[in-house]
Amino acid sequence: MEYMIRNWNNFCWLCGDHILDTHVHNIDVINWFLGKHPEKAIGYGGRARRVTGDQYDFFSIDFDYGTGISSHSMCRQIDSCANGTGEIIMGTEGYTNCVNTIYDLKGKVKWQFEYPKDENGNATNAVKIPSYVQEHMHLVQLYALETM
Repeated sequence: MEYMIRNWNNFCWLCGDHILDTHVHNIDVINWFLGKHPEKAIGYGGRARRVTGDQYDFFSIDFDYGTGISSHSMCRQIDSCANGTGEIIMGTEGYTNCVNTIYDLKGKVKWQFEYPKDENGNATNAVKIPSYVQEHMHLVQLYALETM
């Protein structure tokens, strides 16, 4: 039991697998963007390289939001693989990285968030704050406003 608790992130009964432990934040971004939750979902996952615990190594899920809107969401936790976290939303006129930029279909910047500047004229948040930290900052601010 002590081994499992000390290695909680490898056991589903303690963390719900990495789709619930970490990947749910990426799914939330799409839900927030669309302003709704999916109506249906179908997916799969598997375990190929983990040597401890009972979690899967990867998941791939297609979410159907109705009216022709869908999202394909993938995640994996496998050592020695390329890593990345993020979302891309594609539309009929362009796409966004869901962080700070909207592009047209040819990759030209159509809009970009201007971070506040410090006293030296440098952007205060650009690249310095990972998107998941920014997400938590917004969550805390929102909670603070709602509880006042």
